[in-house]
Amino acid sequence: APFCISSLGHRHHCTSTMSLLSKLAAHPRSLLAAALAALGVAVLRRLLRSPKALMAFLKLQEVRLSTLRFAPPNRLIPESVRGVWWILLGPGVVTVDLNRLLPESPSPENASFYIQDVEPDYQTVSNDLPGLKLWLFATVCFVRSHVKADSEGPQVSWSAFRGLLPLPFNSPSRRVDEHEVERRIVSILSGKVIYRYRALRVVDASGRRTEHFQAMIDKFQDVVLGQPIAASQTASSSSPLVNSRL
Repeated sequence: APFCISSLGHRHHCTSTMSLLSKLAAHPRSLLAAALAALGVAVLRRLLRSPKALMAFLKLQEVRLSTLRFAPPNRLIPESVRGVWWILLGPGVVTVDLNRLLPESPSPENASFYIQDVEPDYQTVSNDLPGLKLWLFATVCFVRSHVKADSEGPQVSWSAFRGLLPLPFNSPSRRVDEHEVERRIVSILSGKVIYRYRALRVVDASGRRTEHFQAMIDKFQDVVLGQPIAASQTASSSSPLVNSRL
């Protein structure tokens, strides 16, 4: 072919390419696998660049914080962490509803809980690509949150594949006041603090909105992404206190 003989480098490249194609042609299954892999990579790249496509793939919806119904107070959860928290970490997670946690141990004294991060109505994320990519990671890796409750607040760690693989970082809390904790993301391997941030309780242990609720609405212009439970289920399980004003 004329385009192969313009230089020694091009000739070598052409020879290598033709050799590869010849080998693939001799093994149709390998050729098909290579074609499918290339197609998969192209689709994934396009998906990661398109908020609309990601939303459809993850079955997420735009939801309004002002009308979002959270779970009623869960008396199994200690009052120090019970309620809904606004995570001030930038783009990504917006709210986590700790009333939806499940006991990790049958012993009530242990105060250890867990939940799959993509459990419907457990959390909301920001309406942007960082929020969508975070949800995608939690979906693909089956990320699970593990929460231990003490007087300082929620002490959180994570695992992948439904608890089979612990992730190499955790997030301890330090109490600031009744509705605010200081959080850190810490590398378990090095002990270094990767990030510091705050979490504010927007729905308290009794199911009432706190003074931080309106600030959260203003921050996100009332719109976030979530995966709500069916309306009929939500109506039967939600507390009317959650939607009441202070």
